[in-house]
Amino acid sequence: MRIEVEVNGKVREVTLEKTSRPARFLVSWDDRAFEVDAQVIEQSQHGTRLSLVQLAPAEPVSRKIYCGPVDSDGSMSISVDGTSFQATINGSRNRINAVGGGGEGDGTRLTAPMPGKVVRVLVEPGNKVEARQPVVVVEAMKMENELTVEKAGTIEEVRISEGESVESGQLLVVVNQMELKE
Repeated sequence: MRIEVEVNGKVREVTLEKTSRPARFLVSWDDRAFEVDAQVIEQSQHGTRLSLVQLAPAEPVSRKIYCGPVDSDGSMSISVDGTSFQATINGSRNRINAVGGGGEGDGTRLTAPMPGKVVRVLVEPGNKVEARQPVVVVEAMKMENELTVEKAGTIEEVRISEGESVESGQLLVVVNQMELKE
C-alpha cells in the first residue's frame, strides 16, 4: 500500500507491505526500508497509542507512538517518544476525497485509497449528495477512513457492500456531478 504523508509541510510517499508474520510490516520511503512490529496498545476517540519496534536493518529499537484525533483541517498530532509534530495522510486521515472526474456532467469515480474493509455504505444509487459529504467508511490499519465526494451530484453506482474487503484503487462509487436543480 502506498500513502502520502505530509509532516511539517514536506510530503513523502511511504510504502507499507504486510509480511508473512502477524503485526509485521516492511515500511519504506526515501530509498530506506525498515521491518517493524506494530501493536495497538490503546484506541479511543481521543487517539491511538502504539508500540512500534524497528527490527531491521539495524539492532531493534522500540518506539512509543501516540496519534491524536483528526483536527478540523484534516491533520493529526503525532508524538514519537515524546517529540510531537503535525501530519496529514493522503490529504487527511479520516476524510479522503474522491479523485477524478472533470467538468459538469462528468462522473467522479471514488476509489479505495488503500486496502481495507468496508464498514459502512452511506448512499444508494439515485441519492443526491453535497460536496464533501461522506459516502463510504473503510477500515484500514485499525483506523476508520470516511471517504467523501468533492462536488455535489447524484450517486450513479455503488459497487461495494458492507463487510466487503477492498484493494487499493478498487472502484467503490460513481457520482454524476451534473448540476443539481431543485
